[in-house]
Amino acid sequence: MSLDTRTQGPVSVALHVTQFCAHACPMCYFSAGDQAPHAETSQLLRVLDSLAGTSVKEVIFLGGDPAEHPEILRLCARAHEVGLQTLILSNTHAYLERDPLMGARLVDVFETTIHGPTSEVHDAFAGSDGAFNRVVGNLQRVANSGKSIGVAYNAIPESAARLYETIAALKNGHALPVDHVLIQRIIPSGRARDSARYTLSHNDVLRLFEDIERLSSDYGIAVSCEDAFPYCTVPSRFHKYLKPCVWGSTHGSLDASGNLTRCGATTAYNLGNVLLKSVDDIWATSAQLASFRQLQHLSASCARCHLVDECRGGCSLSCSAGVERNDYLARYIPTKGAAPEDFRPSVAGVSELQDILRIEWACFPHYVDKFSLTDLEHWWGLMPEIFTVWKDSFGDVVGYAATVPLTRSGLQRLISEPGVSSLAHLSDDDVQVGAESAPEAIHVEVIATLPGVPKAARSAVIKYLSTQRESLRIPVTCTPITDAGVSLASRAGLLPVPEKPAVWTSPLGSRHE
Repeated sequence: MSLDTRTQGPVSVALHVTQFCAHACPMCYFSAGDQAPHAETSQLLRVLDSLAGTSVKEVIFLGGDPAEHPEILRLCARAHEVGLQTLILSNTHAYLERDPLMGARLVDVFETTIHGPTSEVHDAFAGSDGAFNRVVGNLQRVANSGKSIGVAYNAIPESAARLYETIAALKNGHALPVDHVLIQRIIPSGRARDSARYTLSHNDVLRLFEDIERLSSDYGIAVSCEDAFPYCTVPSRFHKYLKPCVWGSTHGSLDASGNLTRCGATTAYNLGNVLLKSVDDIWATSAQLASFRQLQHLSASCARCHLVDECRGGCSLSCSAGVERNDYLARYIPTKGAAPEDFRPSVAGVSELQDILRIEWACFPHYVDKFSLTDLEHWWGLMPEIFTVWKDSFGDVVGYAATVPLTRSGLQRLISEPGVSSLAHLSDDDVQVGAESAPEAIHVEVIATLPGVPKAARSAVIKYLSTQRESLRIPVTCTPITDAGVSLASRAGLLPVPEKPAVWTSPLGSRHE
């Protein structure tokens, strides 16, 4: 496992300049309000001055709504004076109503939060009539300035499938030259504390990343996940849109008093004060940061995952004690599977198993080629009782399988017909539906097995295959696609078919013998 050995200071810092906000977004982690105070300008100027000559190259002005600070443009000017680029993430960009030319000169990157494709959707969520038209109108004032314009998009269940629609509406309907999008997941703190309303399901994640891919393809828009997703929860074909969490590595966060933290969404990780000690010195000597870079906040199974070098665990707030998380992105442990302890496929819905398998297949994409979600839906509709979750003697999930009763034609096709190696290649006539007659054979279709299967889990699989072979007294087939699968099939007493070694079977004979 490679570790983040970066000790030089952050290249970007967020500076919270006000708690004031005229909106009432229900998931705001900051719980900002319209009566909250602005930070003292003189104190903010001191904080900006302390960054001169350090590793910091960019300051991100945050709130509340930083645009509501009466001296926001003066703060931007001071940032430029000390050699920093300026970015403002605002719900309104209200300063552009007062002086759009000065705003266009002093702000290098404009970002705003948009909650949906229409003013009705956005305003209802923000709790502020006219909010959508106001911010879009203000950004249109600088649309021809050549400056970067970005959208922060909060991915929640009702918005996950509307990202493409939202950005297309801004570009095509409002002539807003959006060139980048930040995907934000909701952290259950502030107004969203203890709320499950904003938890993304596996299907939500899939729809979100399908929209991300369309945006990249159709518009060439750069999309990044501001709140990092664990790689194991996202299909591998979308990993190119992922990145490890940047907070605590290249990004830090400051309050108006100069207190530096490694995360922009919580004050739980205070590292020191830049008015008392250089930001670079704090970054290089902090014991807390050293522990964080060594990934000591990760669970043992996450730290052992083969994806950890790229992933680094996703959002650290999902897997550490700073902010309590209850969504599946935090709960998912690859070696234990995504299925709840009481999950029983035969009485669940197909969409539930699809959700679970999307996570498992993110680690082992070749299972998708063997048995797709479309295949799953077809066979579930025909015979839901064939699906099962394998568990070891400790009750931990080992994998997912379908135990398929074959007709004579199904068995013959599987062991002799080229290109037929799984349930995905069989027709309804190849499978014994109902109990009118006994099947000619049983095919064990392994849908997914978990990484790092321990000894107890291997024993459970061998016992399952052996029991099918010995108790049914009919041929048992399977088509292992990994070295581990081949080993388990062999130890269960199965052998490869000589003419078709991809298929393994117990001795072929009549069920009556």
